[in-house]
Amino acid sequence: VIQNLPRALADLLGDEPLGTKDPGNALTEAYITVDTDLAKSVDASVSGTTAVTCLMKDKHMWIANSGDSRAIVVRKQSGKAGALKAIDLTIDHKPDSPGEMKRILQMGGHVTPAGANGSPSRVWHNLRGLAMARSIGDHAAATVGVIAEPEITEYDLVDDDYAIVIASDGVWELLSSQSVADIIAGVKNGDVQ
Repeated sequence: VIQNLPRALADLLGDEPLGTKDPGNALTEAYITVDTDLAKSVDASVSGTTAVTCLMKDKHMWIANSGDSRAIVVRKQSGKAGALKAIDLTIDHKPDSPGEMKRILQMGGHVTPAGANGSPSRVWHNLRGLAMARSIGDHAAATVGVIAEPEITEYDLVDDDYAIVIASDGVWELLSSQSVADIIAGVKNGDVQ
């Protein structure tokens, strides 16, 4: 996916300047194309990946998200020296989110809620549980409503925006968006990398 998604997107956008074609539609089509092509090269029936992609033109961003990875922007807070605020650019696609759960249940899937012990909600198919409602791959779970189609959002950067963070659920299951902003604020030399 990491090798083929950029190529698929470049093919769809062509040589025309970004914005000539609808970048949101191109992102959606690229995700679906890569998901379809994945089955031709590997067994993706019970394996897959989440993905977040940001396209930028000047200060405008188109963000595509499929799964429970997340993109945030970290913004300087006016009047609070060194303080940063996290702004979520994407929504995690968890199986128990109302819209995601509705689609899954309509397709005959079963969703269990998040556990008090911190275990995530899951969509179930043939005794396999998946902790996200959207994924590139995981084709067996597609039969019960797990889709590759990304959700597209748009965002205009402002002068106080300091950093963009894109990470998988390996980060977001342990840290809130604001916790990540606080960690970045603690980097005294300003090198967000």
